[in-house]
Amino acid sequence: MAVIEEKIKTGGSVNGAATLFEEMKMLKEFQDQCGARKAINSELWHACAGPLVSLPQVGSLVYYFPQGHSEQVCVFLLLCRAA
Repeated sequence: MAVIEEKIKTGGSVNGAATLFEEMKMLKEFQDQCGARKAINSELWHACAGPLVSLPQVGSLVYYFPQGHSEQVCVFLLLCRAA
């Protein structure tokens, strides 16, 4: 477990060039070693992922790519400029 903690402190992989995949692998290793598992709240999952996406199986890795957030920021910036 000390190896995983050291990788996290240095910003990911040993050489500092962590990728999303490497970070997900480290998280999985950490969860496996600590026995850390959390239940998934289905309402929260569907609020974030959408109603057409099914709940993942326990222990699987999940990638979340937010949709619509960048569009909301653009509208907000346009409104701020107009004010």
